[in-house]
Amino acid sequence: MTSFIILAGLALLLWLLVLGVAPTPSTRVTPSGFFLQDGYRFLITLSNDTSVQFWEKQGKPLGVDSGELIAISTMFNNRARTFAFRKLLTFEAAEVKAAYDPNLMSYIIADTGFPQVVTYRWPTNATLCWYGGIQKFMPDELEEGKQPEATVAFPATNWDYTNNVEQLPVYTAAAGTA
Repeated sequence: MTSFIILAGLALLLWLLVLGVAPTPSTRVTPSGFFLQDGYRFLITLSNDTSVQFWEKQGKPLGVDSGELIAISTMFNNRARTFAFRKLLTFEAAEVKAAYDPNLMSYIIADTGFPQVVTYRWPTNATLCWYGGIQKFMPDELEEGKQPEATVAFPATNWDYTNNVEQLPVYTAAAGTA
């Protein structure tokens, strides 16, 4: 009986690969939301120091990456290699270019690599918060006639250290925008 089930499964897979259902087009509809018209202003908040001494000038929020595709081609493929998406996501670090107070260095030395909650607030007042922290604080060269700046990276660890569980970032829409 087990051999019959395996053969039936392989026959179905072969049928799907050879005669399978072709994709059908979808019609793009007008989005119900709205798009950002200006990048002013976003803010990053750290749970360990909500008044951390840097001033955001430009930045990018957390990114999402499903990783490299998994090759799933077999000798039953006819014309094309086939692929599958990975199940686990990688969240690319948020980055901020900021002016900073040199007295910030004692905090940076103490808190870099220390887990905490990071909150990114969009111009709409929507928020994305995640378990992560400061991974890098990289000051630019100091130059006469130019404001000193640093690039700060805030990756997601996706790990709740209090409850010892995996936790994805949480997006909260601004009131009246969802």
